[in-house]
Amino acid sequence: MLLTVVLLNIWDLKLIFLLLVRSLVVECLSVLLVVNKKLNPVAMAAGIATLEGTEREDFYQELSDKSQYLMNGFKQAADKAGIPLLVKSAGGMFGFFFTEAQRVDSFAKVMKCDTDRFAKFFHLMLDNGVYLAPSAFEAGFMSDAHTYEDLDKTIVAAEIAFGKL
Repeated sequence: MLLTVVLLNIWDLKLIFLLLVRSLVVECLSVLLVVNKKLNPVAMAAGIATLEGTEREDFYQELSDKSQYLMNGFKQAADKAGIPLLVKSAGGMFGFFFTEAQRVDSFAKVMKCDTDRFAKFFHLMLDNGVYLAPSAFEAGFMSDAHTYEDLDKTIVAAEIAFGKL
């Protein structure tokens, strides 16, 4: 009889423990769902607006054209200042390396790029109101919101920066 009571108590304790855990989990999820419901309409509206923009027939081509335009402008400005610069773009993504190499396609080649010059360029661009990714090894991303006027201003800032390197 005593053994049966002890077993029942162990099962009762497990049941009580599981009910408490379930209660805590439900409470935590309830809080998260309430917060999420309050924020969700804004996030959803932003997401929908972004996706609607991508439905334009020329959306991706325009991103690619803008990336190429910016990188061509950087390359011309660097050449004018006598700074070796390799530029690349693919779609809305772009990047550049301070190097004389024709290709940067391995870790060894990346490590030979002039990261000190990139750091100076980064800060000079920042001084001219242009925020680039702070690492020489990060890609930049074009936005549909960037206009050619924005890109021209960025290229002018790059011309100034290259002139000071």
